[in-house]
Amino acid sequence: MKNSIKLGCLAVIISSSGLMGCHTRMMTRFDVHPERDLVLVETFETTSLLYTYQNEHVMWSCEENGDVLNCKRSCGGNTAVLCPKSAIISAKKKD
Repeated sequence: MKNSIKLGCLAVIISSSGLMGCHTRMMTRFDVHPERDLVLVETFETTSLLYTYQNEHVMWSCEENGDVLNCKRSCGGNTAVLCPKSAIISAKKKD
């Protein structure tokens, strides 16, 4: 009986550790507003859970407050705006 309880507990621990997942965020681009204390940031986020993963291209609007950036999501999540389906990592500015 004790062995089956230990085995059951071990199975729960192993299976739940894979369900916790992993979240990574990579900044792909940022632009500083020339006149306001505003920074626009683009990130590419990956969330993995067991054998599945989800990628999301997210845009942020950040206000500068001294050395701190206070950022709000501009698309996706609880906003009314959908985020683009893919990131444009190597975008070049035209002069």
